[in-house]
Amino acid sequence: MVHDHPVLPDYRPLAIAHRAGNDLKRAVEAHADGADMLETDIWPFHGRLEVRHTKTIGPLPIYWEKWCIVSIGGRQMNLSELLEGAPADARLFLDLKGQFPRLGHRVVRTIKRIQPERQIVVCGRSWRQLDAIASVPNVHVFYSVGDEDQLSRVWTKLEGQRHRAVSINYGLLTEDTVARFNDLRATIIAWTVNDPAVARSLFKLGVDGFTTDNRELLSRISRLRERAFVGAGVAELPGEPEKKSEV
Repeated sequence: MVHDHPVLPDYRPLAIAHRAGNDLKRAVEAHADGADMLETDIWPFHGRLEVRHTKTIGPLPIYWEKWCIVSIGGRQMNLSELLEGAPADARLFLDLKGQFPRLGHRVVRTIKRIQPERQIVVCGRSWRQLDAIASVPNVHVFYSVGDEDQLSRVWTKLEGQRHRAVSINYGLLTEDTVARFNDLRATIIAWTVNDPAVARSLFKLGVDGFTTDNRELLSRISRLRERAFVGAGVAELPGEPEKKSEV
């Protein structure tokens, strides 16, 4: 089942390169591999829109992830540099991070200044950020769903959308849940799916695409699309979200 979306291709499944937009070299490589979107994490920090997945310790330039310090200080790439350095036709899947209510507006202003015609695709688990820009022209919102509480509340959000779309932890996608999304004709992007057997199972249920770290899987999907899982094994889907999985 193909769910119509104004800025996404008609074919399925879709391949989204996880965190590829956070590094110019990876962005170029993922685009060359045929990625339909480059997932990109955006944090506001000291007046900049930094492109990174790592968190900081308050206002200090100490970057950490999974309770390990990744770096101290150092210059991070910003959104303007990504827009100017990545392939112009690459679709960016912008994941707004943190709880900063004006982040979405700042991202939109930056993009419209550099690439005024770009279609802006955003997701995030802070839905207030998304709602603030949902009616802006050329902005397309995917509600990110990372736990059972958000899953229980997302249905009301989707009913108010013209082009319904979610980016969801794949562990939440049971047969019944996917069927309910399909009944709403919502575009479903599952994260983070690195196992081809899991991807095949989800695609058979009606999921539209996958955010993945697996470059081989991404390349296979982009080359073969609906034939990508022919002959692959079927995996049992997990009964609950993986606690350590992050988009």
